[in-house]
Amino acid sequence: MKHARLLGAVLAALSLSTLASESSLHAQEQELPRIGEARLRVFATAYLAMATAGEEFQGEMGRSHEAQERDRLRQRLRDRLTAILVAREMTQEEYEHITLLVSIDEEQLELFEEILEELTGNS
Repeated sequence: MKHARLLGAVLAALSLSTLASESSLHAQEQELPRIGEARLRVFATAYLAMATAGEEFQGEMGRSHEAQERDRLRQRLRDRLTAILVAREMTQEEYEHITLLVSIDEEQLELFEEILEELTGNS
C-alpha cells in the first residue's frame, strides 16, 4: 500500500530509528499494549501530514542546488514536523512508539490502514 511506503519514507526523513533485539521484540509482541481508535486516528492524521511534508521537502530539495538553501529546507522540515506533532498533542516518542506498535501488530496495522482509507477517501 502506498501509505506503508510513505511511512517508511517519513521515518527515514525524520531519521527515526528504533533498534530492538530479537528477544526484546519478541517480548513486545507478547505484551503489546492496545492503542485506542481515537489516538490511532490522531496518529494517522499526523502520519498523513508528515508524509505530505516529506513529499514536499523531497521536491524542494530536488530543485535546490545550494548547500545553504538545502540546510534551510532541512530546518524548515524539522520545524514543520515538530509543529505537526505539537498540534496533535503528541510527542516524537509517542509517535515512534505507535509507529513501532503498528509495524509489529497486525490488528493495529489493519485498523490504522482502515483509518487512513477513511481519511484519504481511498477504499
